[in-house]
Amino acid sequence: MNNNKIAFISDSIGYMDNLSILSLTDNSIKNLPEDFGDMQNVTKLYLSDNIIDSLNDGFCDLPRLTHLYIDYNRLEYIPESLCSMSTLYLLFANDNQLRSLPECISSTNLVSVRFRHNMLCSLSTNLTDWGLRVWAFQDQFCSTAVFDSRPRSDFQHEAYIKVVHGKTLQVIGEDNLLSNIHLFDLNGRELHIFNRHSMKNTWTIPSSTQNGVYIVRLKLFKGNNPARYSHQIFLH
Repeated sequence: MNNNKIAFISDSIGYMDNLSILSLTDNSIKNLPEDFGDMQNVTKLYLSDNIIDSLNDGFCDLPRLTHLYIDYNRLEYIPESLCSMSTLYLLFANDNQLRSLPECISSTNLVSVRFRHNMLCSLSTNLTDWGLRVWAFQDQFCSTAVFDSRPRSDFQHEAYIKVVHGKTLQVIGEDNLLSNIHLFDLNGRELHIFNRHSMKNTWTIPSSTQNGVYIVRLKLFKGNNPARYSHQIFLH
């Protein structure tokens, strides 16, 4: 049913018990019915190139789904209920408008994810905690990262930011909490440490750093473990 200008899906789709692969790519679908999750045997679902802006909890009831392709839509978030989809191990969601991912996503059975070309400037989970075999977060459309959450046990938080060498990195937040900033490539290799001296909160991106998306990790002084804290990173 690809490329058919389909805009509406009936609730009766939930009765299609014999369906194992469903492809609705390149249509005009915005909403999925609550009964969508009643399809008992669907394992592969292709929903790319539509205008879907959210996934309801009913969708996440699909009991045997292993592959979900939902690239080129308008998703702004992934629902926490997706974390309960124990059979799902491949998720492609490139070219959406994703601004965050649920913290529980790192504890799912996903082994392959694609989140290219979104707006994931800040993550509530540590990428290195995932048991991923294949993943892609390149080319997020942001030059600002916002941290506003509980610190992790090692007093760090990380986000993804598109950096340009020679530009200035600025951090605004609770100055008494911030120890230093670490810059990693997307494979988790540490490239540079920006040490904080006195009240300095701006640093120049080294010329040896190639332009692209990097992991920026804030580290707090040990012993400072507030319930919540907020920092913003800007690239000028």
